[in-house]
Formats: sequence, structure tokens, C-alpha cells
Amino acid sequence: MDGAGKTTYAQKIAAALYVRGYNSEYCKPDYVVNEIIKKYCENEFGDPFSYIPNINGNMYIYGILIDWLDTFNKKLQNHSNKILVLDRYVYDILAQGLHYNANIEPMINLISHFFHPTISYFIDIEPIEAYQRLTERLSPPIHHLESLDNLEILNKCYSEVFSRINWNRTHISAGMPVEEILSLLISEYNDMLSNYER
Repeated sequence: MDGAGKTTYAQKIAAALYVRGYNSEYCKPDYVVNEIIKKYCENEFGDPFSYIPNINGNMYIYGILIDWLDTFNKKLQNHSNKILVLDRYVYDILAQGLHYNANIEPMINLISHFFHPTISYFIDIEPIEAYQRLTERLSPPIHHLESLDNLEILNKCYSEVFSRINWNRTHISAGMPVEEILSLLISEYNDMLSNYER
């Protein structure tokens, strides 16, 4: 969830892998459709994050899915053997869809067409800790969807996502040092390569 440290971890890990000789790159969608929706909300309602409750949850979530389809076409299909380090994936959109009362069935069907991540980490953090981190953030200021109530709802939504889809993941603590995650990642990656060679 927001405040867990996803982007910080992902960017540092991608850079550290690259320095160690791995062909790695931090990657995320361009979020073109998402930005269009947020700009509309800013113009119409005075707040770019007012899409909930002012816009139907389906419209917002399916917009994000279009952004992910764009990333699928541009990056995920033709990554030239790069290690792509993402700080979110389509699984996270399912949790947001549940949070915003969207119909997630079409999303579940679409996810089956996406590549399964080779290695997936889920950052465990209590909603109260995530909220405290967000209140300490200098920019952008915290918005209503990052309230403690909303983070607690989102936390429950992730539990439902785990029960609805086959998402193989390793849970790590939000306080885990980057070097420790990096060691875990490299070890897991090398084990995977060894199994392929067999």
C-alpha cells in the first residue's frame, strides 16, 4: 500500500543490480489515462484525487488497466532480457478495484494474459505505520485516499486478492534494509537460473 516504500525499494534495487553487472531497469506505466482522469478531477472538482467518490470506480480502475496494457505492449513483451523492477503490478490494481467498489471479474480475466513475475515481493506494513510515513512525506501532501481508514480498507482488500488469485509472492517487512532485500533477490534469482540450467 502507499507508504510501504515500494518506489524507494524498487529504484534502489534496480540501480544496485545494474552496478553489480545485471541488465536491470526500474519500470512503471506511463499512467497516461490515469493522469487524464486526475486532470479532469482537478478541473471539475478542484482535487486530482477526487475520482473517488466522484467517478465510478470501474471507470477509474479500467483506465489504470489500459495504462498497464500500454506497459505490457511497450515493455513487458520486449524487454530484451532486462530485469525489470516494478513497484506495482496488475495484482495491486485488483486490490484498488476492490477498494473502489469496481467490478473486478473482467480484471481477473485480463490478468491471466499478463506475464507472471519471475520474483515477487509483497511489502508487509501495518496501515498505521504506512499512514505515519505518509504524514511525514514532504511532497505531495497526503490526500483523502491515503487516510488511515482507507489504508485499513485497502489492507483487507489485499487479503481478498490473495484468496482470489494465484499470486506467488514472498512477504518482506517494510523496515527491511535494501541490502538485505538485494541479497535475498540475487540468491533467489541465481537459484532460479540454476534450476533452468538443469
